[in-house]
Amino acid sequence: MLDATFREAFCHQAGGHTILDRKLHPFCAFDCLSLEAIASPLLHDGAECAIPDLAIALWICSNPTPDDLSIGNLELGPEGEVWFSGIIKDVNLVRDTLLFARYVKDYFSLPEIMSEVAKSPITELGAPWMLSTICMVCNRLNLSLRDAWTMGIGQLIWYRAGITELETDSRIVSPELRDEMAKAKTGSKKFAMEPGETLDQFSERIGISSQEAAILLHGRPVHG
Repeated sequence: MLDATFREAFCHQAGGHTILDRKLHPFCAFDCLSLEAIASPLLHDGAECAIPDLAIALWICSNPTPDDLSIGNLELGPEGEVWFSGIIKDVNLVRDTLLFARYVKDYFSLPEIMSEVAKSPITELGAPWMLSTICMVCNRLNLSLRDAWTMGIGQLIWYRAGITELETDSRIVSPELRDEMAKAKTGSKKFAMEPGETLDQFSERIGISSQEAAILLHGRPVHG
């Protein structure tokens, strides 16, 4: 079964997203960083948003990423002011912020990761998560910094998750495992090993891999 969150990270709305005459490029890590730099309320569900917040977000997400990958002036500027003055009468804040949220959701589709080792509440690395993700994906996949910063953010994080799964004990929670874990929480006896049953036999019986079965039964993968 193809994970719906994986599919969403790579398959997007036909024709892309256009809001208030601005054709938006794929929402990427650079856009996320730019919006965080101005503390945009559009990154936070339920935050109060004003028309200028929406206008700047649309401007950022529809303009080309700078060649030097540095964040410059995050204001509209003269060209943006001309655009803004032409569309201000057409703005419906509720409608257009919902459209922007739908645009972000179309790209920001993240995997769920399970790890055998509990994570410290203090970050393992000094680098912000976005930078460590960029560095890992560029290093392992031999991509340019620009390719990593500008690809759809969901794709970027799925690549990192795939690398992490290959190199560590962490694993991506598959749809099958998620379903079995949900069923196990109901107390169904179907998901207990029968007397004399091996892990491989158990996993075959319920239709998941041995590693997934080990996580289902014990909360962690088995080795050797």
